[in-house]
Amino acid sequence: MRVFAFLCLAPLMAQPPLFQAGVSQVRVDVEVFSRGHPVGKLLAQHFLVKDNGEPQKIVHVSQSEEPLDVILLFDVSGSMKTTVQRVAASSKKAMTHLHPGDRVAVMTFSSQPHLLAGFADQLSAVERTIEQDVLDQPFEGYTRIWDAVNESARVHFRQGHTGRRRAVLIITDNYGQKGKFDENTALESLWEADAILCGVIVPNPQEAKKTPRQSKWTV
Repeated sequence: MRVFAFLCLAPLMAQPPLFQAGVSQVRVDVEVFSRGHPVGKLLAQHFLVKDNGEPQKIVHVSQSEEPLDVILLFDVSGSMKTTVQRVAASSKKAMTHLHPGDRVAVMTFSSQPHLLAGFADQLSAVERTIEQDVLDQPFEGYTRIWDAVNESARVHFRQGHTGRRRAVLIITDNYGQKGKFDENTALESLWEADAILCGVIVPNPQEAKKTPRQSKWTV
């Protein structure tokens, strides 16, 4: 069971101005486990949230099990050619954590991002897309990670308000070049889409021996 605790935070201000622009509440998603099992019946007093070291007031906590929309974002650039099988294995392992009702879309990227298959709840169809389409890619071109992350966020955003949790799971060796969009732009797009970014980093010994390239990031 996947349980989300939904926190609403209210900013602490002694004397708010007459006119104010900004965020009045911030939603924070958390998962709480004890010995590998989700913890339920959590209340506001069970959490401590700080912003720049300052405790924030929690005004609401709710727990729910919500369906998930996840985009599998595959790096198919030239540096990934020798890690094709591990890419497939990583994605299949990730899908074992999905639940009935969750949906998966498949994207690839190198110099440009491409949506190979839209959201589907039939995981067998997703596996076929990976085996027949992803693994059949030429594995060439640059590795423009943030361009791909930005576009995956836009795919989520274009779904509109669905009431589903949203995530992007990127599978890459973590060696990228500068593209059209930078990290801040991509993260802003994720924020607008209400999506989170996770990563499966596939080690690439050949790339590790080279001089680090631009846009290398840490998940």
